[in-house]
Amino acid sequence: RKNWAAYADAEFDITKSILIAGAVRVENYSDFGWTDNYKLATKLKLNNNLSFRGSWSTGFRAPSLPQAYFSSTFTNVVAGQIFDQVIAPNTSLLATEVGIPRLKEERSNNFSIGFVAKIAKKFNLTVDAYQIKVKDRIVLTGLFDTGDDQIGTILQSLNVGAAQFFTNAVDTKTNGVDVIATYGGNLGSGKLNLTLAANFNDIKVQAVHTTPQLAGKEEIYFGV
Repeated sequence: RKNWAAYADAEFDITKSILIAGAVRVENYSDFGWTDNYKLATKLKLNNNLSFRGSWSTGFRAPSLPQAYFSSTFTNVVAGQIFDQVIAPNTSLLATEVGIPRLKEERSNNFSIGFVAKIAKKFNLTVDAYQIKVKDRIVLTGLFDTGDDQIGTILQSLNVGAAQFFTNAVDTKTNGVDVIATYGGNLGSGKLNLTLAANFNDIKVQAVHTTPQLAGKEEIYFGV
């Protein structure tokens, strides 16, 4: 794999109280092509003790090389019958025959909003709420075997008893909150610094996308 990227960002103080920032990144991978991502952020300072901030950005994750090219074969014997159980790479004949496409990047949309507050002279609090939507997450499917009514005969013709595939199959949404409280002060002849951090997340699978040949088999395609 070869890749290259270019990145640029800028920040502007519109007023003494308003900051606006933006960024753009373009990247090219030899095995799946181009991707471009953006970010916009702003900060509003109400006074020396309270500021609000928010951001929107897109993101991506390239398929890892093992996800794209890993393969394995286990030979099993069940009831006197010998068969191969495989994890087939997306570049293989088997993946092509059953309609598994080449992997592409996972893409995300990210939103956040929060505040930074100085509650007291030595006590600071930050709270940020966020939402992350990821499209086309890469997962390893469950096992499809020769008894499958759609691709069973294809597996048999290639002398494969059961197969799994890496594929862009799942869309997820994560809602969360980050809370960080810090306190710093003197303690005798030394200093005391305390930090309390908490994170709360709720992750939901919004959709499971199968290939046309395996439509209706979402529970096997993405087993939970």
